[in-house]
Amino acid sequence: MPTFTWNETFSLGVPEMDEQHRGLVDLINSLHRVMMGDDDTRRLAEAKAQTIDALVEYCIRHFESEERFMRSIGFPDLDNHGKEHQDFVAKVLEYRDELMTAYAVHGSEVIKIMTDWLYSHILTKDKMYAEFAREAGLA
Repeated sequence: MPTFTWNETFSLGVPEMDEQHRGLVDLINSLHRVMMGDDDTRRLAEAKAQTIDALVEYCIRHFESEERFMRSIGFPDLDNHGKEHQDFVAKVLEYRDELMTAYAVHGSEVIKIMTDWLYSHILTKDKMYAEFAREAGLA
């Protein structure tokens, strides 16, 4: 069962960002599946490393894309929004080592923290720039 289920509540009405957000959700769900996976320690460690690295790389690319979009529409809170992105990537990198050695229960706690951040970020911060773009007739 996925740890994060996408629904239209999370849609910003900015197709490129919505598609990227669904990609982030898929990666978090993949990480959750890997963390709950089989007992082959070496294979599990490799799968975790690959999935965590993919999540970090995807976050960085998505955040760059999102910040480019916000810059293009003149979003006034870009600096604060970008800082939240930097903080999240730093936190995921910090969790990387923990996740590599975590048992499923502890790993689930870390994934929950990441999922909660993404829920909150999309529903509050990202909705703000989407609304700004709509009001300005740019989305």
